[in-house]
Amino acid sequence: MKKFGLVIVAALVLSYGCKGQGSEQQGSSGSGAVSGKVRMVGSSTVTPLAGPLSETYGKTHLTTQFDTEESNSSMALAALRSGMADIALSIKPPSGEEDKNLVAHAVARDGLCMIVHKDNPVEALSDDQLRSIFEGKVANWKEVGGKDAPLVRLNHAEVRTTLVMFVKYLGVQASDMKYTDVVVGSDKEAIQGVVNKPDAITYVSIASALTAQAAGSPIKLIGFKGVAPTVANVENGTVPVVYDVNFVTNNAPKPPTKAFVDYATSSAAAEIRKQKNFGAPKS
Repeated sequence: MKKFGLVIVAALVLSYGCKGQGSEQQGSSGSGAVSGKVRMVGSSTVTPLAGPLSETYGKTHLTTQFDTEESNSSMALAALRSGMADIALSIKPPSGEEDKNLVAHAVARDGLCMIVHKDNPVEALSDDQLRSIFEGKVANWKEVGGKDAPLVRLNHAEVRTTLVMFVKYLGVQASDMKYTDVVVGSDKEAIQGVVNKPDAITYVSIASALTAQAAGSPIKLIGFKGVAPTVANVENGTVPVVYDVNFVTNNAPKPPTKAFVDYATSSAAAEIRKQKNFGAPKS
């Protein structure tokens, strides 16, 4: 099994936000002056939103510092439980007895879609076709209406919630998936894989795909059941696989954490959310 990039073995540390001197100014969320460090760990699906939010917030809250580590939703929740993080950036909701003291704050909505290279003539794929592709029963694009070319599957690592959602939607088990092609550890790797391999196919966050496409990546989005993978359809719930994008905290977050979460869930964050192609959270 070949690996595309790094399948999540260790977290990629990203630096977001601002550190300044003097008194902190009140932000647009009206949270008041607080100071301290906010440690965020989380999904590569969520960090593209969390980063700009922390950067913008930091411009008016000069004594709040942010440390962000990119990993996956499961690792994020584990870091929060152990006290190694203040916020888990997660598309996996907290659940069960071990998460009874955690609270999910929905900051956005997102969904899943398929992507192929923009030059791929295939415009739609049924659920049965997708099952056949990822179970290894289809090996050539011509079998699903495409050109005569070997089909390359880009699968997500088994620790990723993206994979869990995808196999649940198709009604199969992760063990049914064919892993002999390429395994990726993030949406960014998956998208780059399709860019580099024109005969590849994978599944990613709609927000990630739309943002990459707008930035010039030569990809085509294909929706499930013929539903267009758009932000509007994420918001109206017609996209078959839709999920909350959460900032998860414990039930008594520290003041800097609470103030930032209040901002991220307020109308002040709406423009950044739109710029990153995420849907509004359910009211």
